[in-house]
Amino acid sequence: MSHIHLVLEIFVLCTIFFVHQGLADQLTLNTHEISYAQALPSKNDDDTKYYFAVHLTGDNDKGYYGISANMDVYGHNLNVGQLSAGAIWIHNWEGDVNKKLNTIIVGWVVWPYRFNDSRTHLFTVWTKDNHRSTGCVNLDCPGFKVVKGSPISPGDIISPISGISRKRQTITIRVSKESSSGDWWLYYGINGVPIRVGYFPASLFDSLSTKATQISIGGHARSTKNTIAPPMGSGAFASNPGQAASIHDIWLIHKDRRSTPIGNDARTKVTDGKLYSASPIGRAQFFYGGPGGKS
Repeated sequence: MSHIHLVLEIFVLCTIFFVHQGLADQLTLNTHEISYAQALPSKNDDDTKYYFAVHLTGDNDKGYYGISANMDVYGHNLNVGQLSAGAIWIHNWEGDVNKKLNTIIVGWVVWPYRFNDSRTHLFTVWTKDNHRSTGCVNLDCPGFKVVKGSPISPGDIISPISGISRKRQTITIRVSKESSSGDWWLYYGINGVPIRVGYFPASLFDSLSTKATQISIGGHARSTKNTIAPPMGSGAFASNPGQAASIHDIWLIHKDRRSTPIGNDARTKVTDGKLYSASPIGRAQFFYGGPGGKS
């Protein structure tokens, strides 16, 4: 795979990321941050630093049709200039990614700027043009459809949550493309079997209405100029599996509805190894996170 393609992949990491990797590392840091900022605005975005500890699936000409994963979910006492999340990014790279990038993001987030609190929330994001004129967070615009009777909606508080000195709490997130309609369905469960929350209609998208070409999974954090980088995951480095956040039972869904565990060949991206880390994938599981602090 070319350096340029890898850089482009990072750019989408979030749909919503930054790119300019030095050309490799600079490029990587510059585009996915800009894109991410467009989707998840924060105070003083021009002075915001973005951090990732994620795994990206390899190229697959046949595409991906969903993912299921169990994610430890945590909470942190953050200020308005900080954000900490565990998420899944589903994208289609076909066409001009600057103008036609199709992406879905789902996960948990602590985001005081958005929610006016330091609680942990379920969140969703979508776009079909790299946030040039379409897409939004949660239910801010017409898009994601919540099914009647769902016990949770995008933006709702997740409870209970894990703590380093408390029992781990795990959410199961499944996003899968329905073969007949092409809609992308979100399933969610906490410490149990996931149930339907709602769906992203196929009509929202161009390329994603057919398939995804890459899926990324892991942690994201951000901080503005006058704040330090916040904790990611549990706040412990991946090298301490007894305390670090884990994402496990990661299964990729294929066109024929088969599910296979994510492979060890997924690429790892950590933007600041002094603050955060991600372990290699083994048996469809990895650990990630870190304490944050000053870079």
